[in-house]
Amino acid sequence: MPLWDIHTPVDFFSPTEKHSLAQSITKIYSMLPTFYVRVRFTELPADSYFTGGKPESNFVHLQIWHLARQLHGTEQRQGFLRKVDEVLNPVMEAKGCDWEYTIDESPMDMWKLNGITPPEANSAMEKEWKRADRPVKEAGKM
Repeated sequence: MPLWDIHTPVDFFSPTEKHSLAQSITKIYSMLPTFYVRVRFTELPADSYFTGGKPESNFVHLQIWHLARQLHGTEQRQGFLRKVDEVLNPVMEAKGCDWEYTIDESPMDMWKLNGITPPEANSAMEKEWKRADRPVKEAGKM
């Protein structure tokens, strides 16, 4: 699962903008079941974010966690960063804010959905999860 946790000032994005951004982020992960992609917007009051010890009112921080896939090698990592920039740069530049993002990767074997260990990448079962658009238990397994 990728989880994008987007920290913004209060009312930075409208509900329509949030929806549009979540859809654009989901498209980055077209190889995954769509339900793997989670986007969470956390709005911070003006007195809750500081940069260099000073209040910051026009800054967005995005924390991206990867569990379903890890990026290997410079070429794959740089390719992914380009995709992220293609989504974020126009949006953030139009908003006139400063922003940063960081990406953390966790081992897939430390992740479950609905108590189910997700299937291996590109496996028949993962294809079934993608088709069903939800976690599916294998017959005879709990």
